Amino acid sequence: MISFNLEGVRFSYTDATNDLIVDIGKWSVNPGEKIFLYGPSGCGKSTFLNIISGMLEASEGKVEVLGKRLDQMSPRQRDRFRAHHIGYVFQQFNLIPYLDAVANIQLARYFYKGNDPIVIRQEIEELLFTLNVSSSDWYKPAQKLSIGQQQRIAIARAFINKPEILIADEPTSSLDGDNREKFMSLLTALVAKNHTTLIFVSHDKTLSKSFDRSEAFSEITKVGAE
Repeated sequence: MISFNLEGVRFSYTDATNDLIVDIGKWSVNPGEKIFLYGPSGCGKSTFLNIISGMLEASEGKVEVLGKRLDQMSPRQRDRFRAHHIGYVFQQFNLIPYLDAVANIQLARYFYKGNDPIVIRQEIEELLFTLNVSSSDWYKPAQKLSIGQQQRIAIARAFINKPEILIADEPTSSLDGDNREKFMSLLTALVAKNHTTLIFVSHDKTLSKSFDRSEAFSEITKVGAE
């Protein structure tokens, strides 16, 4: 089953056609592909990711993910679909600063079925062990942890529901070179282990060597094209 199939997808925050932020004729991704998507800030990349993850509804067009039409779902249906099938790593990680690592990861199970507390705790601990998060940090507020530990918790949260698809939106932009390399190693290892389709957005084209396919956002959207 194809991971993504988009046809005639357009998005604007207004009704004016000259205010289009996303305008895609056709775009698809096969299962297990690792896609690197790059472009300057403000070109619509994050809006595009929000559409393919179901956080935004396209103004028009077909948005098919894992064989399901997101454009035909209600917001609540899209939320549930995302919880079961899509992991997301945000640019600033979006951890709740006053919650500890375990609680932050548990939040990702809100819309997920099979919420047995014992099973969830075991799965969280396994992920944290895999990602080399010291057990002494599991119950510290996220704001008290290093950037390196926060990034590992963000990855664990994205993978806790065993998603078929992982979306990462500029997750290395605030990291130094050493932490950036560690982050990429951890992320790609988990993606390979779980046979996950990866959509990774960044303005740093040096990261593209880790991916199967590299595309400029301007190549898949008509917005701003000459």
